Amino acid sequence: MKRFGHAIALTCLLLLPCRRAAGEWTADIVDMEWSPPRFVAVDKEAQSFSLLARQSPLRVLSAIPCATGQELGDKFKEGDLRTPEGVYFITRRKTLGLNFELYGDLAFPLNFPNPADVLRRKSGHGIWIHGRGHTIIPFETQGCVAMNTPDLHRMDPALAEGLPVVIADQIQIGGTDAAQVRSEAREIVEATQAWAKAWQDRSEAFFGFHDPEKFSITEGQPFAAFKSHKERLFKALPWIQVTLSDVRAIAGPDYWVSYFVQVYRSPT
Repeated sequence: MKRFGHAIALTCLLLLPCRRAAGEWTADIVDMEWSPPRFVAVDKEAQSFSLLARQSPLRVLSAIPCATGQELGDKFKEGDLRTPEGVYFITRRKTLGLNFELYGDLAFPLNFPNPADVLRRKSGHGIWIHGRGHTIIPFETQGCVAMNTPDLHRMDPALAEGLPVVIADQIQIGGTDAAQVRSEAREIVEATQAWAKAWQDRSEAFFGFHDPEKFSITEGQPFAAFKSHKERLFKALPWIQVTLSDVRAIAGPDYWVSYFVQVYRSPT
């Protein structure tokens, strides 16, 4: 089975220092080998939507005006009129059933709340990147990221399912902590690869990469049930092959996200 996946590196939350509190987050976008080949960065203070690509070095391909929530700060509850801050992914492309005045004729839903949001007990849904039936006004949305519809159509080919979207109060390209960010990214990538190897080895160490309490909250099932299921498979299968490729790491407000292409094989 071949699967594109992205996962919050929850285990590493316990190992890495907290960078900044959500809601006051300046995202340091650092050029490094583990950066996504392409991703979006939304600067809420500047009301700017940027498409970035790692082309030795990191480059801003497009910078376009956008509008975010009517209220400042990070989103914490349904209806607070704030745009969430963190690392998200485009989940699909939506063209049907849209209110043209509010959303234009094109929208890209994001995976809010992500696992880190769930851990913080954030509520809400329906955070999209979308167009508008009129010229955008700064800070006018109910929490989404709105763009002028012609601009969004120009960006359409680049906004594929699975594309990472970093939303922050401010976006800073480079930054004074570049060396620290690269060091943390390397640690995240190595931890992700070690997790896959422990899985392939059917090792008890595999379970140590998970935080049982956080797993239960974000996955909606007891960790004990997950562990029991895996242990049965480890005993029943003579071998498992887990291969990761294109492992990427992105820093969030006080967490990291790793995502990758995964190929899983077993005798069955």
